[in-house]
Amino acid sequence: MPLPNETPKTLRRVLCICSVCRRFRGENGVWEPNESPLPEDPGADLSHGLCPDCLSRLLPLRGSS
Repeated sequence: MPLPNETPKTLRRVLCICSVCRRFRGENGVWEPNESPLPEDPGADLSHGLCPDCLSRLLPLRGSS
């Protein structure tokens, strides 16, 4: 375990993929279409979530029509 004043030696990147449409969130935070090639990062971990479009489609706000 690193001491409080030391920086970690390795930072792992997490690549987030939408569970519904399979778009992925790029480094700039923008959701890329699934036709785009995935970034090649052998140290990246994959994580599933929902992109904003799928989230709003699956969980619409109550009271809005």
